[in-house]
Amino acid sequence: MRRVTLIALMLVLGAPVARAATPAEVLCASYKNAIAKQTDRAKREAMIRSLPRGCEVAAPARAPEPARVQQPARVQQPARVQQPAPVQEPAHVQQPAPAPEPAPEPSPPPTTLLPNGMTIEQVRANGNKAHEARKYADAMRWYHMAADKGDPAAETAIGDLYFNGHGVPVDYGQAMSWYSRAAAKGSATSDEAIGSLYERGQGVGQSDAEAIKWFRRAAAKGNADAMNWLGFLYAHGQGVPKDPAQAQNWFARARSAHPSQ
Repeated sequence: MRRVTLIALMLVLGAPVARAATPAEVLCASYKNAIAKQTDRAKREAMIRSLPRGCEVAAPARAPEPARVQQPARVQQPARVQQPAPVQEPAHVQQPAPAPEPAPEPSPPPTTLLPNGMTIEQVRANGNKAHEARKYADAMRWYHMAADKGDPAAETAIGDLYFNGHGVPVDYGQAMSWYSRAAAKGSATSDEAIGSLYERGQGVGQSDAEAIKWFRRAAAKGNADAMNWLGFLYAHGQGVPKDPAQAQNWFARARSAHPSQ
């Protein structure tokens, strides 16, 4: 250690030694010697930055970096062979549509339930009982419950209440409206009722031709009242040529027929 210190002192003061080195100069020379021996550039620069004041030294010149070995030129990859474009189908060729799946079999309609779990038939029967007892307001209420579910017999019964003025004022327009709803569902009774309104001109313009059309429609379904009407019209020649034989034929058919709803 003493030898290192002496060498450092000679580097600072030079020979011959004219005076004794101060402790600061000895320490500074020791730092510089250590810096000179440091081969790691980053550590050497860090040591230079940490020298005490008055002992600064210039950073040693950087050793020239070795010339970079030139890398051989990259071999150029051969160009990719372009894949042929997919053949597009002609626009006019229409793909066949998939066959539709068969529709499921419709399930039978459930029994329509009304207040207190009653069926349409039970509600209509209550309306008939009230009608027979001349409790027309109750009858109308029961018939409406069934008619709201689309029951044609109840719709015909409401038409009868308006036609006869039972529990409500006589209203042939309302009667025709309810008869028409039931006739659209196939009610022969309402067919005959509409024919009678046309024959009498009640709520509609009087028309023998319209009346006969509706009477024939009801008679074809077995309605006896419609058959009697046709016998009457043939007997009197109203809307049809007078024909006693046809009249007797329709009267006979009416006697053997049963009214159908």
